[in-house]
Amino acid sequence: MVTRNDLLVILRIGVHVAKLDGEFSSEEKHLLLRFLRIMRLSNAEHHTFHTEGATLSGLIGQLSSLEARELMVKMVCMVAECDHRIEDIEQDFVERIRGAACLDLPLPPKDAWHLCASD
Repeated sequence: MVTRNDLLVILRIGVHVAKLDGEFSSEEKHLLLRFLRIMRLSNAEHHTFHTEGATLSGLIGQLSSLEARELMVKMVCMVAECDHRIEDIEQDFVERIRGAACLDLPLPPKDAWHLCASD
């Protein structure tokens, strides 16, 4: 089961990957804003989201289940691909995060990362 806290953590990691290449594209913003709107953050969650500092391993450690870690990897792939170009730094991050989440699942080829949304 994926909890609300899991979704907040996944959103924070998604924002991080969107900024990795130094550009926060309109496509990345659109995808993350859709996710944010669906979640309907409370004022307290919104404040915590913007002020809380955490390491990547700390964020991953907050995920409550295998299902949440798999969703995180799918979200990161979608964010990295949504601007139709996957930079090396983004691909490296996806590989690192998959390893840090202790997932043995093979990643799809980069040109199929957009298909993660349909899973």
